[in-house]
Formats: sequence, C-alpha cells, structure tokens
Amino acid sequence: ALKGRRVEEEQEDAAARKKRGDKTQKKLMSHVGKAVLDFGMIKDGDRIMVGLSGGKDSLSLLHILMALQKKAPIHFEIGACTVDPQTPEYDPSVLKEYLKM
Repeated sequence: ALKGRRVEEEQEDAAARKKRGDKTQKKLMSHVGKAVLDFGMIKDGDRIMVGLSGGKDSLSLLHILMALQKKAPIHFEIGACTVDPQTPEYDPSVLKEYLKM
C-alpha cells in the first residue's frame, strides 16, 4: 500500500510540475509576443538566424520563436546555427540530432 501511495504522489507531483510549466510557457510566450509587437522586432518576410550554444537560453529562444511563427499573422523564416569553438570538448552532434526533430 505504501508503494502504491508513493506512485500516486509522484504522478500528482508530475502533473503539478507540468501545469506550472504550461503556465510559465504561456506567460513567457505572451511577454515575448508583446515585445516583438511593441518594438517591431519581426516583420513580414524576415529571416531570423538563432545562434545555438546548446544551453537552455538559446534553445528556449528557438522554441519560443517557432511557437510564435505558428501563431503570427505574418510570415517569417527561422534558421539555427552554431559556431565550432575548435575545442576538444565541443561536440555539435547533439545539436545536429536535436535540430532534425
């Protein structure tokens, strides 16, 4: 019975986290959309290149722009690139696979 209760609690926690994440995403999308409109950041026909480091900031920006692209009353293109810093630690293969999705 204790194990079943833990599973239920974990499922409730996961549902609560998803709900918070959905609210956060909506709020962030709203703020970004407003900023784009207020400051005329994207115009019809624009082509936007997003520089990806693989970190959460650049990937979040890419996702937000892609979501805005679907809802925007204008047409704009999005591309993504990364710069190889020529260090042994850098492995762009993860980003390449991610961008195929």
